[in-house]
Amino acid sequence: MSQDLVIPVYLNQRVVFDLVAMMQGGIATVTKVSQADREATSASGEASGAFGLSQAFASLLKIDLSGKAAGSTEDSTQRTRDEERVHTPASLFFELRRLMSANKVLIQDSANLTPKPGDFIEFSSSLKRNPLIESLDTMMSLMDFYSDLVETPKKGKQGGQNPTQPDLRQVRKQMESLSTNLKAGQTLDLMTDELHSSYRAVVTLEAQYLNDPTLSDLVDGTFRVAGKVIRVVPEGEGAISLIRKAAVSRMPSAVLETLGKMFDSLASEHSFGLPKVIWEIGGPVIQVLPLSIYA
Repeated sequence: MSQDLVIPVYLNQRVVFDLVAMMQGGIATVTKVSQADREATSASGEASGAFGLSQAFASLLKIDLSGKAAGSTEDSTQRTRDEERVHTPASLFFELRRLMSANKVLIQDSANLTPKPGDFIEFSSSLKRNPLIESLDTMMSLMDFYSDLVETPKKGKQGGQNPTQPDLRQVRKQMESLSTNLKAGQTLDLMTDELHSSYRAVVTLEAQYLNDPTLSDLVDGTFRVAGKVIRVVPEGEGAISLIRKAAVSRMPSAVLETLGKMFDSLASEHSFGLPKVIWEIGGPVIQVLPLSIYA
């Protein structure tokens, strides 16, 4: 049971709500529960209450979650109690996951799994930021730190400056422009290690559904991911681009290779211990739109 109780760090409430409605033929917004107890008392009264949900969930449901109940009894043998129940976002996903598992819709990652576009899949893995963005941002921070440590080159006999300085500033400007383009829009990519199925996964998130936009509670931990496969790239048959949102993705592969070598050379020249810049994740790899990422 403890494995089934979830703590989401990412939850696409809109998609979860839609899928539950599809599987149940619509959703009753409020469930009324009646319970009869034998009790030798009499009482009358009126009560009212309101349920609080996040702004995103309240706007999603578009229902009034306040409720009133009134009743009285003079019969000493029975008391009737009415309750109103609503789902929180996490409990709604819990119900969806239970329905999908019961209907064998949610496929578990395994050694003999061959994922197909359209499959709902669940797997466990550590998650990492887009390695290209991580490399660019780290390299820019190290370059700024390096510039602060190194004194401004003094003018030589000819009165000129160190010729490497303008190149360093220009490279940093190019890196900043590329990083900004990659972060544009409302989606971002996370990478997984190799799964049991031997595939890696590119998990494409909608930033508005993250608990923490900085990813501090998500990256480098081991989480379960439930989502829909939208692309499958078998081994040796292509790759998923990490720069597909940026204009630089239209450049010829030879230009990208030269640019990558320039970044690598810069890191090596200034002793920046960074991983090699990569532009794509080669197959076998899948791209997944997640419903939830949870512990």
